[in-house]
Amino acid sequence: LTATRAGLAPKAGELLLRNALPWLPAYDRRDSLVVLEALDALTDRRSDKAYVQGVAFSAYFAAQKSPSAGDAVGGKSLCEWLQEKSLLPLLRGRAGDEGPATMPLSVLAALGWIWQRGAS
Repeated sequence: LTATRAGLAPKAGELLLRNALPWLPAYDRRDSLVVLEALDALTDRRSDKAYVQGVAFSAYFAAQKSPSAGDAVGGKSLCEWLQEKSLLPLLRGRAGDEGPATMPLSVLAALGWIWQRGAS
């Protein structure tokens, strides 16, 4: 990884890595949030709250559909699953606010989600 100055647009490779994080095989997919925090620190960039929520949602979904040994989703909600590893504050931002109640579809599209009318 190469560090970039704050304020510059992320490079294509960095964007690809960030958007693939929740889908990469891992012992515990919650680690994708920790890696995202590390990437933010290394690149002097802050992922916006909606994007972090999109990564968390995607990791939660990936853990349910293709679980690995550390995922242990069971019947837990997204918040319960994150709180097990004390990661819930990442969803709420550094100021402790609750964050948006909705997530822009553009955030999910960047993470590989496809919008289809009538699909469930």
